[in-house]
Amino acid sequence: MLKPGLALFAEPLQLKPGAAPPSRYRVTLAAMRTELWILLGAWLAAGAVLAMLGFWKIGVASSVVGIAADLGFQARLRALARKPDPVGGRDHGLGALAPIVAARFTLGVLGPLAVLWLEHTPANMAVVLLLQAWSICVALAQFSALPRLFMIAIAPPLTAVVAALWPYFRGDAGPALVASLGLLVAILALIGRQVGSVWSAWAEAWSDNAALVEALKASRSAADAASQAKSVFLATMSHEVRTPLNGILGMAQLMDLNPLEDAQKERIAIIRRSGESLMGTLNAVLDLSRIEAGRLELTDGVFEPAGLVRDSVAAFAASAALKRLNLEVEIDASASGSYRGDGLRLRQVLDNLVGNAIKFTDRGGISLSVKEANEGLVFEIRDTGPGIPRGDLQRIFRPFEQSDGSYRRAHEGSGLGLSICSKLTALMGGTITAESELGAGTCFRVCLPATREAVSHEAPARSAENLEPVSFTALVADDNGTNRTVLTALLEHLGGRVEGVEDGAAAVSRLAEQTFDLVLIDVQMPVMDGLAATRALRTGAAGPDAAGGVIIGVTGNAMSHQVEECYAAGMDQVVTKPIELSALVSAIEAGLASRHERAAIDGHAPIPSTATNRNPG
Repeated sequence: MLKPGLALFAEPLQLKPGAAPPSRYRVTLAAMRTELWILLGAWLAAGAVLAMLGFWKIGVASSVVGIAADLGFQARLRALARKPDPVGGRDHGLGALAPIVAARFTLGVLGPLAVLWLEHTPANMAVVLLLQAWSICVALAQFSALPRLFMIAIAPPLTAVVAALWPYFRGDAGPALVASLGLLVAILALIGRQVGSVWSAWAEAWSDNAALVEALKASRSAADAASQAKSVFLATMSHEVRTPLNGILGMAQLMDLNPLEDAQKERIAIIRRSGESLMGTLNAVLDLSRIEAGRLELTDGVFEPAGLVRDSVAAFAASAALKRLNLEVEIDASASGSYRGDGLRLRQVLDNLVGNAIKFTDRGGISLSVKEANEGLVFEIRDTGPGIPRGDLQRIFRPFEQSDGSYRRAHEGSGLGLSICSKLTALMGGTITAESELGAGTCFRVCLPATREAVSHEAPARSAENLEPVSFTALVADDNGTNRTVLTALLEHLGGRVEGVEDGAAAVSRLAEQTFDLVLIDVQMPVMDGLAATRALRTGAAGPDAAGGVIIGVTGNAMSHQVEECYAAGMDQVVTKPIELSALVSAIEAGLASRHERAAIDGHAPIPSTATNRNPG
């Protein structure tokens, strides 16, 4: 929006970003529409100047006639402003505005000319010349967009200038005055043309800007559509990959719980490692997508750096042993105790770095250390691997990048781990750097701001192998037969009596006939999906007992917003495929705990806990 400088514009020009620029006609029309108080002030001031010269009648008449005429001109200009721009000619609208301009500026010189006619003195001449300079300045401000209209506007003031200087034209200075007047007219015409060229350049630049804005809008729309398509693709691929992996890893878990020969255990271990590797790649892609979309949120909790370091090293002890590598832990006394932050994401960073170190190190060992420094924690992961070329130290933190990207590379991987470490560290307010020398190993240093917290004592995690089965009933709703088989086997291992149905509608019907302690329901199913079935159960479609029962969602969609949809629909817990037995137990126990609370509030008899630990404490 262009606002008036000294109120030369009655109303601001409404200029919308990306819209076409206003025409010269529209700009000039806006400039001519003078505010009423400015209009009155200008005519009264000019009349007062003439009155101060002793010609008060001429001053009053000039002011009254000028104000009356200008009010009529303003009404005509308002009418023109409501109409569309005229089309045709190089200076659009010249024919509509020229009569108003000529009449307006002619009225402005009548009073001064009358004064000169009655009494041509040097003082009167000087005042008249100054008044005409004022008129020329106003003309330049109002008609700079239309040079031809500018020349029409300055014609009456120039006529008054000639009249004021006329006695001198007949003297010896006459030729010089004629030449000077010619130069003045030429300069004013040149100024008008130059300012008009500036307006043309501005309009062209504005048009280019409008086209650029439209192109940017189109690009943004395309980018938004691509981002949406990527999100849909990732969600679909997550579901489609997790569903078959659920069958593979679920059955491998169950087989691993049985007495097996060493060769059989090794084969099952290979199946589990391969499946978990695929899951790791899938989770890495999803994590990177969440981070780049700004959808990954940190959890504000309490963690112990010493425990995280020990757990991370313990998780890779078997992998290091297979390669005959030493794994060392160095915990400085300054880092003892508890700190506030997202321990889960920090553990993810440490696991990525330790896993990478083991993968790229063939002899020697890896050390993981932690200490407190500069009001934060510093973790260092050192290895005795081949090292990284200096030129690759920054590139390795980019997505899908590896130091060796050739077909001859000796190590597998998606190239996402270090990128995720870098982004997670930045999200936590820290930094990650790498130091390396070819043939001498690599050191990754993670520096995080951290605040000490009072020591917390959490109950130890419960192992699936130490759980004693307790009788309970469960209904499994899943359209995939493999998933039903896996869930049934896992629940039966925990002591459950299990029934299965193929969709949400069948689950609602079955729950109307019989009460189950647990309902495990898949999210994506035909006929009625898991979300719709959960809402139906919570609203009493299968009776009051089912409305308050424990519902656990089972989904291949691991995106955070999709998990939130499950909770919003009324599910007590959500487990993602492939299902880990320990995660399933935790979800069941958490769901039963919430059911106990609801039962206590409603006065119903609570149902028994699903599993107990053989070795409590």
